[in-house]
Amino acid sequence: MPQLSIDDAQNTYSNTYRDQYNCGQNDVNEIRENDLYKTDMYWSLYLITPPRQLLNQFTIPYVPPVSGAITMYGTAVKIKDFEDFIAKQKEGLQGPACSFESTALSKYLRVAFPGIKLIDVQNNNVALYQALRDGICDVIINTYVYAEDFISERYDLGECIVNGMPIGIIGKSLPYGLSQFGVGIGRHILRNVTDTISFWMNILMTCAPGDVDGECPAEKGGSFAQMFSKYEVHDPSVCGYDNNPPEPMNIDNRFTKQELGKILGITSGCFVVFFIILYFVLRKLCRNNEIQAPNTQLQDSRKETSIPTNIGSAQQFEGSAQHFKGSSQNYDASIDTY
Repeated sequence: MPQLSIDDAQNTYSNTYRDQYNCGQNDVNEIRENDLYKTDMYWSLYLITPPRQLLNQFTIPYVPPVSGAITMYGTAVKIKDFEDFIAKQKEGLQGPACSFESTALSKYLRVAFPGIKLIDVQNNNVALYQALRDGICDVIINTYVYAEDFISERYDLGECIVNGMPIGIIGKSLPYGLSQFGVGIGRHILRNVTDTISFWMNILMTCAPGDVDGECPAEKGGSFAQMFSKYEVHDPSVCGYDNNPPEPMNIDNRFTKQELGKILGITSGCFVVFFIILYFVLRKLCRNNEIQAPNTQLQDSRKETSIPTNIGSAQQFEGSAQHFKGSSQNYDASIDTY
């Protein structure tokens, strides 16, 4: 049987048939007549939907270590929840979100939110990251477990920042809708096979790793929680995303042109008044200095003329004292003679 190249295969089979057998698609069903060639099991995180239950068997719902709720993630900010996102789209403030072509999730979103704007891309992290880089969308909608995996992968690859914005979980997850996963099993498979797989899935979801006598003790591993932790999935806030970042002050947005004109006019007037007052204060100080200067010179000249007079009086007083002393000595001599 000749082998087809990738290009030949894409030209030969339409997207409808290609998507029919792809992981997580909207039908997960095969229309082959012969059971021998049908797929027995679909080992993946398949969302359990009512149409799928009519076409195939499912195991008990698989509860991942994180929520399976429908979640928004990407680089957009200021989005509270899905209702707020839809409202912003209607107002023209938010562009379309990226979803996955021909998936049950994409079909559900269009039914649950009539009028929602979605762009279908390939269901893999590389295509999603490229869509963010190209500006095709800044919001991706998928289940929380895939959102967390996408963010963790970006962190490990050093791709946390896209177009200057960090990646993270956006707003609140949807509190309803598709959120349960299961292993899809063909309807041609015996029911007891499905029941056996469901039993062991339940064991792996409920057993405590620390219970050495349990079904999945710590030294052996094997619980779903332990297997999930081996992927080293990081916290979804690891890229530094903030849904409500502080807005830089923008004068144009806070004031109108008329208000800016009034503010500039008042400011200019205050400066003019200030300089006028400063001018008159300095002028008055200069005049005071000019008046005080002659008075100071007059007082200095008076001090200079009074100093010699005082000196002369002191000399006269000293001469009188010496004269009195001489008279006293004459008086003493006369007493001795007497």
